[in-house]
Amino acid sequence: MFDLPGHSSIYLNTWGSEPLPSVTLYDSNMTELVSNPFEVVWNCDGLLLNDGTTDNRKLITGTYYLKMEETSGIALDAYFVSVDVHPCQAVGAEDEYEPDGTSSEAKPIEPFNSQRHSIFPVGDYDWMMFELTEESAIAINTDSPNINDDTEILLYDGNGVAISYNDQSGNGNLSEILWRCDGSHTPPPSGMSDISTTEGLPSGTYYFVAGEWGSDKIITAYDIELKSFPCDSTAATDEHEPDNNVDDVHDFSFARPITNHEWQQHS
Repeated sequence: MFDLPGHSSIYLNTWGSEPLPSVTLYDSNMTELVSNPFEVVWNCDGLLLNDGTTDNRKLITGTYYLKMEETSGIALDAYFVSVDVHPCQAVGAEDEYEPDGTSSEAKPIEPFNSQRHSIFPVGDYDWMMFELTEESAIAINTDSPNINDDTEILLYDGNGVAISYNDQSGNGNLSEILWRCDGSHTPPPSGMSDISTTEGLPSGTYYFVAGEWGSDKIITAYDIELKSFPCDSTAATDEHEPDNNVDDVHDFSFARPITNHEWQQHS
């Protein structure tokens, strides 16, 4: 469950090994609003449908509930769920992390702590860095109140070698980089050598840079988040139990709260 303080956009996302659970969203009256495989994108102008069109219903002030459900017939040992909320109002171009326009000015980012940045002026770039203490899976994603914002992310290893790049794998035109424990990952930019591996990212220092694709517009505000998951972690632990929904009576008394930009592990 989570609360919205007013008219907002939300991005509900699950992450982990496939198959992933379906996501059902309910309003405060326990009315089902939408049920989608693994994610829900509800922008300021309405719900983004699977065919790319928009249902113009708005999300307003209130309490909302999520149900995660296995629909593949395969037990889900572990998955992560997050909700990103953005008020639908004008925002400024403040960025407390500046200066961060070069790799030498890269600011640390901690896993599961979202940072708000801006791309301002035109041609601005934001550099960040993080440490992995053991082999890990990672996800880096951007989100924005403006669905038309178009970001790009480039990930480097500690030697300055570009190992992953993305422009539009996230919500709308926004970007997301994934590197899983089995070695599958978002590839580097076209023309650069890719890494053939069956493992997660090894321990070490990593850098990434975010910018506006095309470097010809400003982005007044966007959020960027790093998620990391040790590859040797025990999968089937769920500290949020009991959180099951009894479908026939819609008993949401066991619903557990989830806060903005928080990731929770479930099974």
